[in-house]
Amino acid sequence: MISRSPLFVAACFLGLPVSAAAGVTIHYSGSALDTSRARAALASAKEYATAHRWRVTQAPQEIVLYPAEWCEPIHLKFDGTVLAEDFVKTQYAGALVHRDVVGLFRRLAPRMRKLRVDDESGYWDDRDYAKLEARLAMEAEMIVRAKQRRGGHGPVKLDDGRIVDIMR
Repeated sequence: MISRSPLFVAACFLGLPVSAAAGVTIHYSGSALDTSRARAALASAKEYATAHRWRVTQAPQEIVLYPAEWCEPIHLKFDGTVLAEDFVKTQYAGALVHRDVVGLFRRLAPRMRKLRVDDESGYWDDRDYAKLEARLAMEAEMIVRAKQRRGGHGPVKLDDGRIVDIMR
């Protein structure tokens, strides 16, 4: 199965030269009980990122975390108490980075009224590291086969940090 991230769907809709998408992605959304707890969640995310030596940028009601060179940035943005729905592709950063990104969301969960995490690898649900490694390897093989069949190159990192698996 090839996953279809929102970036892939948007690229297809706009007619951009993307021929396939795969790669393990974590989708997330949620809400805090009140604005002070939203700020506390952002502070906790910054603390976690700093402890993991991730690059961090911050603005009011928003923090952007950069776990690794080939991991998409994690945008945590609150509109009042609502955490904006977003996603982060970890496919090219490896299993350790994926594990740490899931760790970030695990840390945030008790600080949130509601946190929805959809981890395409299944690691969020089962914490099975061997299964995570196997899923990343399977996705990598699918991407290689898709490039061989259809041509193209990738992965390509866009200016905003998003990663396109295959471009023509």
